[in-house]
Amino acid sequence: MVSWKGIYFILTLFWGSFFGSIFMLGPFLPLMFVNPSWYRWINNRLVATWLTLPVALLETIFGVKVIITGDAFVPGERSVIIMNHRTRMDWMFLWNCLMRYSYLRLEKICLKASLKSVPGFGWAMQAAAYIFIHRKWKDDKSHFEDMIGYFCDIREPLQLLIFPEGTDLTGKVAWVWITEF
Repeated sequence: MVSWKGIYFILTLFWGSFFGSIFMLGPFLPLMFVNPSWYRWINNRLVATWLTLPVALLETIFGVKVIITGDAFVPGERSVIIMNHRTRMDWMFLWNCLMRYSYLRLEKICLKASLKSVPGFGWAMQAAAYIFIHRKWKDDKSHFEDMIGYFCDIREPLQLLIFPEGTDLTGKVAWVWITEF
């Protein structure tokens, strides 16, 4: 059975990212060429503002409560966050944590390149400087190094979220991965 809450959630996020990309992030694109540091500073804060929307929807509409244990985040500190990718939406729950214990504006996600062409979401993720990869190191190494270099050059701390195993560790895909390593 289709959940009206789920439909509302997806439509709100889609239209929010679609129009947010155009009307919130779009006007600042020329600044990227004039002063990349200012562009990233402004853009990171606009994206972080938008990221509070899914957090608010998860908590108010669905009643999600995230319990955080383990080592604390040090706000503003550079870090690599390694997560298991069990579902398509699990990274969204990290936003609940980052909103309370760090900065949403510092988080960048390393994700598959095909997602950057999705209208709305893909545009916003590109503007947010998420790192898109093809999952082939020989193809991705140079781009990955360029992106890390970019964050070093603009002196903006980075909290990089990576999913080492991807999204599909079942059956044949898991066996191929296991035999390669």
